[in-house]
Amino acid sequence: MTDRAIRDVIIFVTVMVVAGWIGVLINLAMQVSEPMESLGVLLWLLVPPITAILLSVRAGTWMQRLGLGLGASGSGKWYFLALLATPIAVALLLPLALFSGALKFVGTGQVGIVELGVTFLISAAIKNVFEEICWRGFLTPRLEETRFAGLANHIITGLVWALWHVPYWLFFLSAAEITSHAALPVWGLIVVAFFIMPMQAILYGELRLITGSVWPPYVLHTISNVVTMLFLSGGMFELHSPFGALVSPGTSGILYSIILAGAGLWLYRKRSELEKGAE
Repeated sequence: MTDRAIRDVIIFVTVMVVAGWIGVLINLAMQVSEPMESLGVLLWLLVPPITAILLSVRAGTWMQRLGLGLGASGSGKWYFLALLATPIAVALLLPLALFSGALKFVGTGQVGIVELGVTFLISAAIKNVFEEICWRGFLTPRLEETRFAGLANHIITGLVWALWHVPYWLFFLSAAEITSHAALPVWGLIVVAFFIMPMQAILYGELRLITGSVWPPYVLHTISNVVTMLFLSGGMFELHSPFGALVSPGTSGILYSIILAGAGLWLYRKRSELEKGAE
């Protein structure tokens, strides 16, 4: 199983990287004016989950292997953790971000906050089905079948997750959108991403492994995206300095990622204790 799992991981990562850059080349050849509404971004988003599903079908019991059930008995408390992790992190970071001046309140804009939140929720909820099938549905359990189990699993998954985002940041998303939620230029965000996404992946991955379901990390991912977009991309707050990358209450924040990593390490220890008790 280990050899097959490693082979599947190599196939998946290779296809994932190639698909994203083929999407970029298609967009450049077609000279598209709206990259986020293009064939290129569709390939970048859809090819990895399709690959994950095909590799899982080949192995049999694909829905179970991708964690598409609701999870093992007693998973309710872990859904609760997934739901509250980001609001708790934001509650801790928001006063620091505002007090430091890195984050400034600029108003709610012309669109009501509820309407804006619903719009962001629908967008994130659709996108994250595709993402979580890849990273926690497929990659995390596959790596757990190899010698890269445990924390190494989450670090590798986080690095691959960041790698997949590179064409998105460079070619699909505008520089203004990046600056609004990261307080960094695009190359700064890419460098930081390879540090923060493995940290965030610890909690995402442990939620997947302790429940056997992809849906708790999906909930965490969706809530974190909505909060980031609502606070930073929705025009309610603005980040005003590179220091904002440290204290930002959004998914690009360094302290935010450290808080999630701490929760993930606690859950990793909890899962290890449960597995030892079952032996």
